[in-house]
Amino acid sequence: MENVSDASSQAADLDLQQIFDQMIALIKTKLTDITYNTWFKTLKPITIDNNILILESVSPIGRKIIESRYRENVLQSLKEIGHGELNFKVYDQGTYTEQAAKKLEKEELNIELAKKSGLNVKYTFDNFIQGPNNQLAFAAALAVAEMPGQAYNPLYIWGNPGLGKTHLMQAIAHHVLDTDPSKKVLYVTSETFTNELITSISHHTNEEFRRKYRDIDVLLIDDIQFLESKQGTQMEFFNTFNALYENNKQIVIAGDRRPEEIKTLEERIRSRFKSGMVADIKPPDYETRVAILQKKAENNGISIDMSVLGYIATVVSSNIRELEGALTRVQAFAKLYPNRKLDIALAQEALKDFLAGDAVTVITVPRITSVVCERYNVTVSDLQSKKKPKEIAYPRQIAMYLSRKLTEEPLDRIGSYFGGRDHTTVAYAVSKISDDLKGRDGDELRRSIEDMERRIKGE
Repeated sequence: MENVSDASSQAADLDLQQIFDQMIALIKTKLTDITYNTWFKTLKPITIDNNILILESVSPIGRKIIESRYRENVLQSLKEIGHGELNFKVYDQGTYTEQAAKKLEKEELNIELAKKSGLNVKYTFDNFIQGPNNQLAFAAALAVAEMPGQAYNPLYIWGNPGLGKTHLMQAIAHHVLDTDPSKKVLYVTSETFTNELITSISHHTNEEFRRKYRDIDVLLIDDIQFLESKQGTQMEFFNTFNALYENNKQIVIAGDRRPEEIKTLEERIRSRFKSGMVADIKPPDYETRVAILQKKAENNGISIDMSVLGYIATVVSSNIRELEGALTRVQAFAKLYPNRKLDIALAQEALKDFLAGDAVTVITVPRITSVVCERYNVTVSDLQSKKKPKEIAYPRQIAMYLSRKLTEEPLDRIGSYFGGRDHTTVAYAVSKISDDLKGRDGDELRRSIEDMERRIKGE
């Protein structure tokens, strides 16, 4: 038995080597010597697993180049030597194992399913950063993903653009497909739904349209507000909604406002939305913005000092899309100047034009301090010093008060800016100014603070 097994193994190895030798010889005739020697000369055959020819490259760059730029060359060569049934996969040297192959096969299947369902492969729960701004929406989305059609149906997520609604919706879809690849999941925008409905009417393919949207387990429709004033589309959507709901199929909707605020949406549709779970996503606070930037930098394989991430999180507070765009800009700018340290000064330079259009809305502790100093004719150094005369201490307390009111900076960070003072000092300053505003001279102080606030906001 041992001899038979050894002979069988040797035959398999011989077939593998023969296929590889024939394939590589043919590829060599199609490429220049430089190209062949650079990418293919050191390529080695490992095994054939489920009609996939496993190859090994000594260079990670070579692996990527062969699988992308020369993929068709390899497949065509396999076909020409009589093995068109084979696909191929290139691994970095020493990384191939059967377990790794199975994991990769599952990942590739999930990617293929995701693409068919209209999903971005990056929009998963693992890549979603939780914070106080999105806890309810996240919890509801996870519950729906784990028990589609049973937990919250429908689930309606709303919030301003760029806050993560689409990410959370698609994370639901990914989770459902990962758990059960046989599930039929579809993510579309309401605009796509509308356009496909119009096409089905003009081409007399209404039944195909209805099968696509009703013969499904999970339907996710984004930007539902675009159905406003589209009466015909609203009627078809209502019927689709009912068909899915009655069959316990999961429906997830996202919009930029509450259901009741989409005024021209039919009342019966708004009522359906409100019958399930309605969860909102707010702009992220400072800590969540920093966490988002950390995750983004980690995914990009780049190490950035926390002070730089903190600066970006301070000057970009409107939405996640702009936050990530700012980080991308800083990273790109740093690559242009490889000899410079990636510090706050470089980040400020990189974001100068990026923030130009929104400069009046960027409120930071330094900006607040500058306005206060100008008002009371003191310097920033004065406010950051240990000096305690009233003409310095009181403007310092006002600056702390405004920093707490107009930014999301925590007390300890504000105190750190003002000469390393602790959070209790800032809390006292906030309390004192609040009390003074209620006191005998409160009206005058209030006018002064309101004037400073307008200048800080650029009004």
